[in-house]
Amino acid sequence: MKRRIIIFLAISWAFVLLFPVIKKELFEKNCSIKIVAEGSKNKSSKGTEVWLDSIEVDGDLYNLDNLSLTEGWENKGRIFSSGYSSPLEFEIDYTKSVKMKFIKHPYSGKVLLDIDGKQEELDLYSENQETIV
Repeated sequence: MKRRIIIFLAISWAFVLLFPVIKKELFEKNCSIKIVAEGSKNKSSKGTEVWLDSIEVDGDLYNLDNLSLTEGWENKGRIFSSGYSSPLEFEIDYTKSVKMKFIKHPYSGKVLLDIDGKQEELDLYSENQETIV
C-alpha cells in the first residue's frame, strides 16, 4: 500500500511538472508574421500609410507594446508606418486563432502580409475609414 502511494505521488509530480511542456507541444501553435509597408498605393489613394489597429490572439487583444518595432514603424496606440519602412517581423503563440485588424482610409497604401510563408497583398485604400480583418 505504501509503495502504491509513493508511485502515485511520483506520477502525480511528474504530470504536474511536465503538463506545461505537454500542453504547449500538443495544443499551442506558433505563427511567424511579417508585415511589409510597400510604399505603393492605389491610384485613388492620397498616401501610403499602413495602420495595424489590433491583433487578437485566441479572442484576447494582444498588447502591441510587445512588438519590437523596426525602422519606420511607430506605436501611436496603433502601429503606424508612413509606407516606407523595414519589414515588421514577429512570432505569436496561439491555440485557436490570430486575427489582425488594419485600418482602411483615403491615405492608406498597400501592405504585404507574410504569415508562415504564405503571402497576400492588401490594398488598404478606402474613401471612408473602415477596418479590415
